[in-house]
Amino acid sequence: MSDFPGALRHARMERRWTIRKLARESGISHSTLSNYERQVSRPSLANQLRLATLLTLDLSTLGHPPVLQHHLVSQTVEMLGFLTTRQKDAVLQFARFLRTQ
Repeated sequence: MSDFPGALRHARMERRWTIRKLARESGISHSTLSNYERQVSRPSLANQLRLATLLTLDLSTLGHPPVLQHHLVSQTVEMLGFLTTRQKDAVLQFARFLRTQ
């Protein structure tokens, strides 16, 4: 089991953000975020990615194995439509490198 709730709370507090501020920044309701931190509910993979990206959390914090981490990075790159093909390739190459470490 990952300590995503603890990592989420720590990253939020480190930035001195309230749950409401994180809600505004992430587009996830404050009640949902509160439920994540209190482990009342578990975030979807999409919300985990959104929060990890926003708060610059390491994907290993989410408790996902390296192969899935690579898939998540690939998925994230596709969601970031503003990147050029060359930039997307560079991100994917870096993800492949991380997978070998």
